[in-house]
Amino acid sequence: MSDPQARSRPGAVSRRTGVWLALLLCVTLGTAREIHILHYNDFHAHNEPLYTPVDGGAAYDLGGAALLKGLIDSLRAVYHDDSVCHGDLLFNAGDDFQGSPISGFTQGGSQITVMNEMGLDLFCPGNHEFDYGDRNIRDKLAAAEFAVVCCNVTDSAGDLLWPAYHVFETGGLRIGVIGVMTAGLPSLVAKGSLAASRVLDPVPEIRRWYRELAPVTDLQLLLSHSGFLADSAYAAAVPGLDAVIGGHSHTELSAGRRVGKTLILQAGCCGNWLGDLTIAVNEVDGAVALSGRLHAVDSRWTTPASGMLRVVVALSEQLPPELSERIGNLQQPWVREFPESNVGDWTADVMRDYARTELAFMNLGGIRRDLPAGAITRLDIWEVHPFGNHYVTFELSGEQLFGFLRALVKGELSESFAFSGLELSINREAGALAGIKVNGESLIMNRTYSAVTNSFIFSHLEELFGLDPARVNAEHLPDLDRDVIIAAVIREQNIEAVNAHRITFH
Repeated sequence: MSDPQARSRPGAVSRRTGVWLALLLCVTLGTAREIHILHYNDFHAHNEPLYTPVDGGAAYDLGGAALLKGLIDSLRAVYHDDSVCHGDLLFNAGDDFQGSPISGFTQGGSQITVMNEMGLDLFCPGNHEFDYGDRNIRDKLAAAEFAVVCCNVTDSAGDLLWPAYHVFETGGLRIGVIGVMTAGLPSLVAKGSLAASRVLDPVPEIRRWYRELAPVTDLQLLLSHSGFLADSAYAAAVPGLDAVIGGHSHTELSAGRRVGKTLILQAGCCGNWLGDLTIAVNEVDGAVALSGRLHAVDSRWTTPASGMLRVVVALSEQLPPELSERIGNLQQPWVREFPESNVGDWTADVMRDYARTELAFMNLGGIRRDLPAGAITRLDIWEVHPFGNHYVTFELSGEQLFGFLRALVKGELSESFAFSGLELSINREAGALAGIKVNGESLIMNRTYSAVTNSFIFSHLEELFGLDPARVNAEHLPDLDRDVIIAAVIREQNIEAVNAHRITFH
């Protein structure tokens, strides 16, 4: 989801422009003081920048930890030198883990190091912080040099894993910030990842802690990993909130959106944007005005921070050197597309061949990046498949398969899938199945079919397929998914990955 409004360019964040903006606020609001809350979300361990070529122009880097830190430092330098600015803070709205090999290799430990170097003040964990288990995230966050908040995730005894809120005193204001996790956390991680935790309904918990904060603070904010739609619902349910700084849906909100008096903010994903919440206080009458903007994290306007560069290099050196080994060649780019893509079809075929089943199901959310044509390294595969799942075989009837596919076509499932061994014909106008073939033959309702999926999807087999994982005839296969994919690349060498058109519309 993108905000249609124009986004700010950080090239404007020079000392001169920062002072000009401050003077403009003074003219608009009278004598004023400012507090800035910088924020980012869904970084997904994108410690390295994205190399971005430009037709007819010089290539540039986008995002990455060093550029993000460089922009934060430059903004803070402007704000600290500005007589109008009376404080600044840095918040992270979750999902810093998972998305690159170093995060998987260190089970998220790399990202605690990065966030410490970033100078973070406050963090609300996201669902991907739980990918390596609830005990792991608690252990890793013990090394954090920043505060952590979350009001609705508890241990098995009902005690919160982290404080519900944190209060900052800056610029003459007391700012209370409540953290909240999406209610969908249990469906977003493998079930074993929440072995010692449970998730509470967010709205009653936000209300509870808002009532405690409101009498003793000047502003009440929510730091949320729930998504734009959920954040809008929170604002409607708790109308006293001054702002929601969000994550999870990767939404780019250039100036924020208002629900009632509440300003909702989010800064895209992957460190490509840095959000900037300005709290302006009129010194004459004490009135407070909140506004938001986004700064692009772009090497054309920003210099990377040298200290963070050293951190990123040191982390990358922890990876085994053999990950840089060329293992094959990609004839066409792997491009993630919906509802069907060449990388999804090829991956599902590899899964089915490895498991020797009739069917294979690969969730599209588990394929994390595109890959250009050319040489393929082990590191590339780690980045495309960073989660380290295993494959699991199981059996289902034709009737159960039909129910799954009908729900998938209707958009009733929480996941989208690539598959192998299936061809679907869909009536576009009705949004309904018109035909199903299994390996070239019509679906037989009372027949049993063998299938393979990954361990994440298998842990949600009941919600997705209507099957109890404890009651199906299942086998957990020994090799990690990325190792299976690497072996297939080495075996094929020259990958001809094309969209097989297993889904047709009429």
